[in-house]
Parts: sequence; structure tokens; C-alpha cells
Amino acid sequence: MAEMIVAFRVMPVDGEVEYSDLESAIKGVVEAYAEGTTKVLKIESEPAGFGMEACAFEIQLDETYGCEPLENELDALEVTGTVAVTKMDRL
Repeated sequence: MAEMIVAFRVMPVDGEVEYSDLESAIKGVVEAYAEGTTKVLKIESEPAGFGMEACAFEIQLDETYGCEPLENELDALEVTGTVAVTKMDRL
């Protein structure tokens, strides 16, 4: 069981979504993923244009869980527009 690092960039669904709400929703999903073994390494705001802020974050998780189910869970949130994996690497 190898560990992996995955970076995501999550856009809000629209300009009405507050960044703090977006980040809070993302943290809730990430912390519950993989039976609570996922570690958030970094989370920060990124300007996304038109006054919106995207949430960029990096996590460490066991590769047996993969990241596609997590990506789908993030995409299903009411506050998220698009979810993109920007980096994936083994430790």
C-alpha cells in the first residue's frame, strides 16, 4: 500500500458562493474520505476571475482508495462548479 499525493482545483458553482463555504464543504468531504485517513497537506484560495476564488488543495492518501471517488463526491457538492485533478504522484 503506497501513499500518493493528489492536488485538486475546485471552482465554485457561481460568484455568489463565499470562499469560506466552499473550503468548509471541501474539508468535510476530504476528511471523511478513505475512512478518515486522508491528510490535507495544503489548502489555499486562488483567484479564478470575475471575482471568484477557487480552492486549491493537496492531500495525501493511500493509493488503494484512488482519487476518482473523491473527485465525484466533490463534484456532487452544491457549492462546486468544476473539480480538476492538477497533480498526482506517489510518495
